Amino acid sequence: MIVRVLGDGQYELDDVEAEEYTSLDDALGRHIDEGDEEAYRRDLVSMLEYVHRNGTQLGDDDFCPSDQVLPDPASSLAEVKALLEEEHTGS
Repeated sequence: MIVRVLGDGQYELDDVEAEEYTSLDDALGRHIDEGDEEAYRRDLVSMLEYVHRNGTQLGDDDFCPSDQVLPDPASSLAEVKALLEEEHTGS
């Protein structure tokens, strides 16, 4: 799995790490849906730390399509919701 961290780069996770990432991503998605800013921030930081700790950073010259995208840690819950809504509507 290739994860792009906006403003940081791309990281590759192996299958085992990808499973854990997916469960973290599911929890983050629930917090976004619920509008829980505190839980969103906490889980986003955890996910970013997980990707940095367990992923292999790809070089700038590696042009791989990303399977998942994590927002910049400075992104607010409202900004992420707007991006997700835009993605779903195709605007």
